[in-house]
Amino acid sequence: FNARGIFHFQQGDYPNAIENFTRVTMLNPENSGAFNNLGTAKYFIGEFNDAIEAWKQSEALSPGREVLSNMGTGYYYLREFDMAQDMYRRAIEAAPKDHRLWGNLADTQRMANLGTDANETYRKAIDLAMDEYAINDGDAISLSRLAVYHAALENRGPAMEFLRLARETGAGNPYVLYDTVVTYLLLDSPSEASDFYRELANSGFPKSILDAEPMFDALPDMAN
Repeated sequence: FNARGIFHFQQGDYPNAIENFTRVTMLNPENSGAFNNLGTAKYFIGEFNDAIEAWKQSEALSPGREVLSNMGTGYYYLREFDMAQDMYRRAIEAAPKDHRLWGNLADTQRMANLGTDANETYRKAIDLAMDEYAINDGDAISLSRLAVYHAALENRGPAMEFLRLARETGAGNPYVLYDTVVTYLLLDSPSEASDFYRELANSGFPKSILDAEPMFDALPDMAN
């Protein structure tokens, strides 16, 4: 059932993935991975509350940064920013050098109008991401996240350079496209953001997540 669930998930068939992962949790209620998989499948169809409940079960069985980060993202899309910050902080305690966790925390602080805290957190994320960049300069997602971090701090030059590198390295990657839209919105370039949003939407990225992203509220109507 778990193998079937993973197969369906990889095909984007989330309802069948959920059915199979649910069977695993029923047959083996101590399987933390099954609850994590179930939560992730529910997340991709926009059932964020149900996803969080499954992730809570997973975290109770096997605490770790991945599931805590997942819960943070679920709360972020529910716009429960205080809860999201708490989850990301707990994840950071488990993995203090993961720039993605610091970046996610900064995004959430920014959406909660905690500008000073967000800026400090973005700078921490940049420092950690640059440590990683010094070792591996070909990670497209790290490059696109660096673009977002710099754009949030209004560092237009570095933001555009890292975005260029990300798009060259990860051409067609939907997560790079996602960060591209966010970067242009942060740089107050709504027309460019709209163009890349259309490309992202046409890539097959789950519409439920696009609709839930608070940043995308700022897109002009023509992007939707």
